[in-house]
Amino acid sequence: MEKLNGLSFTDSSATLNCNSKTGNKVSIALGLGKFEPTKHKLYFSDTVWKFIHNEKRIDHLIAKNLIDDKLAYGVDGDFPKTEIKYIKIKFNGNWLTIPKSSFANFYEVHTETIEAYLSKDKKFIFLYISASDGIGSYAIKFVFDKTKFVTRLISTNECTDGFDFLDALPQDCQ
Repeated sequence: MEKLNGLSFTDSSATLNCNSKTGNKVSIALGLGKFEPTKHKLYFSDTVWKFIHNEKRIDHLIAKNLIDDKLAYGVDGDFPKTEIKYIKIKFNGNWLTIPKSSFANFYEVHTETIEAYLSKDKKFIFLYISASDGIGSYAIKFVFDKTKFVTRLISTNECTDGFDFLDALPQDCQ
């Protein structure tokens, strides 16, 4: 794989513009925005009740961490502060089709950790992102072909360091 260099970032955005060694031109833009709770359906926990001497009491809570009926990554029982607003990729002059559903449940992204690679056969772009609210860390590998989003891989493995989980676990994790 060839690493695509040229990342620039702020707290709310990341851009990467690169010409690969084989002449492919890749532009990537990711934008974050403030999470607005009133625009989402939130479901963070279930309450489990028990009865003691005929009195209903809270036994414990079960974390759900659902936002808009999807598991929310980067939250730990509280509202996230930021969410991904867009991911845009241009490959050799053509914009890729990237549905909002491919990134809608990722929160608290760290723009400074973004990495991108071009596959050896030049057919795929891999976009790596890590994120966390401090406790619920996770990492994502997005896979794109020359025209569209293909899939994503998500890891919440605390043992991994960086993006190694996507291709192999570090020796300490096995």
